[in-house]
Amino acid sequence: MNKFIIFWLPVIIYCVIIFTVSSMPQPFPVGIEIPYLDKFLHAVEYGILSYLLIRALRGTEIKLAKRPLIITAVAIATLYAATDEFHQMFIPGRYADIFDLLSDFVGALIVGFMRR
Repeated sequence: MNKFIIFWLPVIIYCVIIFTVSSMPQPFPVGIEIPYLDKFLHAVEYGILSYLLIRALRGTEIKLAKRPLIITAVAIATLYAATDEFHQMFIPGRYADIFDLLSDFVGALIVGFMRR
């Protein structure tokens, strides 16, 4: 139970935060117009999730070599990103964007391979 709290609870809490923010019709203040800011923030957001997943996978009984562990974490983060994009289709003022998903994947991948 202790390992779950230490390693997996941060992942769950962070996923709840992502879900909560993506449930907001307008997460950015109106009037902020910085080109590609949303894509950068998506990459950072899912880079953090990838980091937390790698940490959780390493800290539990799941014994994977580094590369499969990183690929697993990036795949889980990207899958969660895909469900988040799907979820946004049902939020007024939001929409699913394949380029957001691509930014999520790139952020998860960069952080994943930086953690080597």
